[in-house]
Amino acid sequence: MTVPSTGRPGSVIPQPTTSTNSTAAPNDAAAPTSAAAPTSAAVPGPADVLRAELGRMLNLPATWGYAFAYLFFVVAPPVLMWFTTRNGPAEFQFEPTFASVLLGADFLTIIAIAFAAAGSAGDIAGRRVAFGYLASGSRWGVHSARMVAQLLLIAAATVIGFAIAAGILAAAGALSAENFGGAALAAGLILVWAAIGSGVGTLIPVPAVAVALPIGWILVLEMAVGLVPVDWVQTLAQYLPWTASRQLLGMMDVFVSDLHASLVLTGWFAAVVVGGVIIASRRDVK
Repeated sequence: MTVPSTGRPGSVIPQPTTSTNSTAAPNDAAAPTSAAAPTSAAVPGPADVLRAELGRMLNLPATWGYAFAYLFFVVAPPVLMWFTTRNGPAEFQFEPTFASVLLGADFLTIIAIAFAAAGSAGDIAGRRVAFGYLASGSRWGVHSARMVAQLLLIAAATVIGFAIAAGILAAAGALSAENFGGAALAAGLILVWAAIGSGVGTLIPVPAVAVALPIGWILVLEMAVGLVPVDWVQTLAQYLPWTASRQLLGMMDVFVSDLHASLVLTGWFAAVVVGGVIIASRRDVK
């Protein structure tokens, strides 16, 4: 609009015009920003889960208790057997070979079963396995990693104990370097039974029951079956896992081939271990 000048007639003074419906833009308009895409952490792989399981087990006092007991029963039986018979009659002297270094294999098997069964059942019963589920994203992977970690620790204890016992006997000049294959077979069967114990622990998440069941099976049920002089009972013994182990080690003869015994033990191993991992992976976590 214009306002008449009060100075000179007919002249007008221009006035600034303003708009009542416009808004001033800020001098530094911010550029539009987009929300940052969420980033997800990488899911640990099998090696990471296995490493975590090994680290966790090594931090448990119970693991070291089992380890010392296991080492004792690797080293003590052959060394004490040699020491107590070395001055006796020649026919009663203990002449150790590599295979007989693992003289306490039955005790070692029991300890390995107890360690694996109690560990697996305790993890599930104590809800500790839930943290593994969240970290790895794979239920069966957690159970498998725990089992592999248990077997690695047992294998390490077996190798260390075997080296100590064999070294003592060799230094005393008593060790005959023969039948290493027998020692390897005995060690392998210990690991097989440890895996079975771990499988029982995943099937039955009650530590006391998980430990007692396989040990009772070995020491009570299978021994009782072997003492019954009935044909069909003796036929049944040919399909029992501990009897198959005795057959493979040459400590028992139930009139079957080593192939038959191997297949029987493999069948039990697969049923308990694979079945345990599958069932535990499908079990709800509270």
